[in-house]
Amino acid sequence: MNITVLFGKEPDSSFWPDLISAGVPALMWILGIALLWVLLGRPKLENIVRRISKVGAFGIELEFREGIEAAEAAKGTGAPTTESNLIARRLLAAEPVLKNARLLWVDDEPSNNDLEADVLRRAGVDILTAVSTEEAVRWLDATRIDLIVSDMTRGEDPTAGLKLLDLVRARRRSPRLIFYVGMERPCPEGAFGCTVEPIELMHLVIDALSRERS
Repeated sequence: MNITVLFGKEPDSSFWPDLISAGVPALMWILGIALLWVLLGRPKLENIVRRISKVGAFGIELEFREGIEAAEAAKGTGAPTTESNLIARRLLAAEPVLKNARLLWVDDEPSNNDLEADVLRRAGVDILTAVSTEEAVRWLDATRIDLIVSDMTRGEDPTAGLKLLDLVRARRRSPRLIFYVGMERPCPEGAFGCTVEPIELMHLVIDALSRERS
């Protein structure tokens, strides 16, 4: 086939060098893998790949742990290292449940939750935010929501979260709602959970989404 027909125009003098330089790295990777396959055999090569995967997973787990510990420090609810290690591993293992899950976070001061939201985003959760009940309802009308995390007091209204819970439960499709609050309080009837602690929030999110998406 004529090269002009193939590419739509006559290639200039840099065409072939550019094409070669673009193709050589990919070819070298293929040849390298093939050579390792021949020299090591399939079992040893698969073992190497598994080790590389574990190293990558450890790095992600470390990021989760650091993010969670930062959130715990910011909230003043520092937990033992064993607990932050446990939830970091659980977040990593829950990737199939968390990835692309849509969480609506309702809080009139969303920056208070930046550290926790960042951990969940790294785990694959898609987070939408609302600063009022009205905005939250608009999100619920506009798109699929798998889970809601809400504050309780909003502005001058100490029961704003309860009013949102009533509205959500009255809908035909009612996503579970978790209260993430600033002080300990009994869990309201109908809520999936209520907590002041970042680590417990992560556990509740995983539990709720596991039930929603199972």
